[in-house]
Amino acid sequence: ASCAWVRILPNLPSYFLEDLLGERLECEDEGRYRDNANLCYICSGNVDKFVECWNKTARGSQVSAVALQDLMEKVVLLKRAVERERKQLSSTTSSVVAEKFRAYAGILASQGSLATALRYLELSGTSVRHF
Repeated sequence: ASCAWVRILPNLPSYFLEDLLGERLECEDEGRYRDNANLCYICSGNVDKFVECWNKTARGSQVSAVALQDLMEKVVLLKRAVERERKQLSSTTSSVVAEKFRAYAGILASQGSLATALRYLELSGTSVRHF
């Protein structure tokens, strides 16, 4: 009974309602349902809300490189799925998402993956000069 809301997700007629459900779940019971809210944001294709909610969940604890990599994989896949479904490139990236892209690019650069780091910097909206 506690997960009855999961059954209504496929029946929601628009992305707005999925976002609204996500917002309500995120605020419910002092953030206890943030993982469930993230599922709603994934279903709606709302990359910004997904990352903002993930940030709230991760706040207070050190975010490991592995956790950030996991987030970046999800964000890139979600971003591409949304672009494909809606047949348009998302031209802007919110500051929260851009910050995560830049942080991950820094980790990649420190590990010697410079080409991949540059791609993540470009995703963040940071202008990059290629030499």
